[in-house]
Order: sequence, then C-alpha cells, then structure tokens
Amino acid sequence: MTLKSQIGCRRPGQGRITTSRKETDTCKIFSGVSDGVTTGTPIHVFVPNTDQRGIDYSEMSLAYRPSHVDTTYDMKYGVSSVQGGGRSSARETIGRVASGAVAKKILKKFAGTEILAYVSQVHKIILPEDLIDNDALTLDQV
Repeated sequence: MTLKSQIGCRRPGQGRITTSRKETDTCKIFSGVSDGVTTGTPIHVFVPNTDQRGIDYSEMSLAYRPSHVDTTYDMKYGVSSVQGGGRSSARETIGRVASGAVAKKILKKFAGTEILAYVSQVHKIILPEDLIDNDALTLDQV
C-alpha cells in the first residue's frame, strides 16, 4: 500500500455516514525524502484542500456534530470553529495520518511489524465480534 493510498483511506465522501465533499487527498512530499530515501530532516507532506465549503458548517453554531469532538474542544479551549477545519478536522489531522503512514512503512520494513486498525462500531452499527479473527487479520481484509 502506498503512502497516497493510506492517506486516501481517510478521505471524505467515501460512505453514507461521511460528508459528501470530494477530496482527492493528493499528497506531495516537499522535503525530508530524496530519491525514495529519508534525508534525516523533517518530512513535509502537503495535501491541498480542494473542496472546502465553510457554509456547510453553519449549523455548528447551533448544535455540536455527533461523533465529533466539537463539545470537548469548546469546553477545553473555550472556542469552536464553526467553519470547519478546526483542531480535530480531517484537514488538520491529515498530518498525523501521513506521519503514521511513513512510520508504518518503516516498522514493516525494518522490524517486520504490521499495524492494522478498523472501526468496530459507529453509533448503533456494531461489527459482530465473531466476524473478525484478530490473530489472522490481514491488511487486505481491513
């Protein structure tokens, strides 16, 4: 799995419980990698926002979104971003996703460690426990 495809896994507009916005999540590595080898400097991955619609978030000024951390951040920091793109937005968290994708590749190559994750519940939709064998689970199955 490439860095681009790993970042693409968090892209919006892929399911019925996510936003309908379409983001390509095309990433460009600006620094830290040369000819496929890390240089020792910070890796800068840039992913432009191509479908921003601040108006889509106008209802956030009236009520917090379910399954988001809007309430938590408002209580902790005393401010919330009603235009989207806040401290917990996909646009802000993509840096950690990109970093994790790089770390996954390094762990796999040098330590033989594979990291897998999946969502087991969204509100009342629950993945049956006996459906997944965590000891035999592969990345292709996720």
